[in-house]
Amino acid sequence: MTLSPKRAVRLAAVLAVLLLLFGEIALILRTNGGHFVYTLDDPYIHLAVAEEIARGGYGVNPGEPSAPSSSVLWPLLLAPFGAPELLPLAFNALLSVAIAIALAGIVAAALPVASGAKLTPLRVTLVMLLVLSTNVVGLALSGMEHSAHLLVTLLLVLGFWIEARAGRLPTWLPAVLVVGPLIRYEALAFSAPGIALLAIRGHRRAALACAFLVAIPLGGFALFLHSQGLGLVPTSVLVKSDAVSNRSIASFVSTAHANLEDRQGGMLALLGLAAAAAIPDRRRSRGERLFAGWAVAGIALHLAAGQFGWYHRYEIYAFAAALAAALLVHGAALATLAARRLPLAIAGSAILLAILGEPYWNALRTIPIASANIYEQQFQMHRFVTDFWRAPVAVNDLGAVAYHNDEYVLDLWGLASASALRHRRAAEGAGWMDDLAREHGVRLAMIYSKWFPELPKRWVPLADLTFHKKPITAAGPTVTFYALDDSARVRALPLLEHFGASLPASVTLELREPRAAP
Repeated sequence: MTLSPKRAVRLAAVLAVLLLLFGEIALILRTNGGHFVYTLDDPYIHLAVAEEIARGGYGVNPGEPSAPSSSVLWPLLLAPFGAPELLPLAFNALLSVAIAIALAGIVAAALPVASGAKLTPLRVTLVMLLVLSTNVVGLALSGMEHSAHLLVTLLLVLGFWIEARAGRLPTWLPAVLVVGPLIRYEALAFSAPGIALLAIRGHRRAALACAFLVAIPLGGFALFLHSQGLGLVPTSVLVKSDAVSNRSIASFVSTAHANLEDRQGGMLALLGLAAAAAIPDRRRSRGERLFAGWAVAGIALHLAAGQFGWYHRYEIYAFAAALAAALLVHGAALATLAARRLPLAIAGSAILLAILGEPYWNALRTIPIASANIYEQQFQMHRFVTDFWRAPVAVNDLGAVAYHNDEYVLDLWGLASASALRHRRAAEGAGWMDDLAREHGVRLAMIYSKWFPELPKRWVPLADLTFHKKPITAAGPTVTFYALDDSARVRALPLLEHFGASLPASVTLELREPRAAP
């Protein structure tokens, strides 16, 4: 049976994703002694929030509202199933296959089959390179909503290109415009200009309906958070975005400057310029020039208000959109080159995509180590709290410790505690940490000491939990356990000794010489 060119490209994309995904999962299991753990601690925040939603609340601690999740929709999708640990992986595996198909659609649109069947090798090569250059597998194994965000962004690019070329609005495009911001707030960078583009292109009813359907759920969620005393946006958004928390022109300028200094920020800007080259080109249709303007607007908004990094997940949606848009607007030139010199077109595409997406290609090598970071640190902290301590605890890395844990977890960094965030940002010394701990019956803390310039004087360091691999997604290799009073010290020391004996061989727990509490 002979595959058609379109099916060949689609099959190549799906096989590339599945082979990489299952290969990385096998490496994770081998590295962690048979335990699958996500490459970040953050997915466990979503899972903990989903657990609380299933119980009728919202946050991570029963009876205490908080908003540590940066997605409106993702925890709600996990809650009906009871928030099992592997559900985000299952969702993301399906989403990754869908992303592969979307990338194949973009390649087919950029290099249509009508341009010659002999270009199939270039199409297959391109789609496999795009899988590597858009961090598809890395996002899936992070356990976060970024795979869904990447998918809807690529569908926006493909949908608006179809509209630009054919003048018709794909039936699914308005739904994608609406659901994106519910997955992640950053999706507004492309959804908001997209709604404006619909209106400019004469699809005014669709534009009005999309604006209404975006505003109502986001506004309703903001009112819900406000009614719980949590502000208008999730605390996690305020913690991680200076532009959103400060809402000043200076903060947007500062964010853009910092982003442009980032390697991928520079690559994103270059791709934006490549797409922008189509805007003044009068040989192109009005639809194509407006499409390029829409892509540039989304890129500019991310540079001004978005973030980069944290294991290549914050910027990837904008980078992938810019890559796809540049490919679409310059696809005809690439097809012309390939028709004359196919090996040169293939080699040139490979080199260019390898340069642009180098961090994402390289991340495939570090995925098992990143998972091991979380397994050897946050997962072990979770074990100590749930199997040994079995009482309230304070942390500065919230996820794994809060998930499947019925005891109170005080988040000193502030994702799940508006009070902690307010006090920490006010630089009020260390007294607030002790006050919040007393208020919630917390007598033990497990924190990165370097994150806090000052700690309460009565907190006694008991032990250091250290892993010995390279830190990839953990902030550091060592977490220090503190007793917050003398009775906690007496209770914790023997438990820590038993805990230390149960740790994997790759992790050490060094007990400190306990000093008498004041």
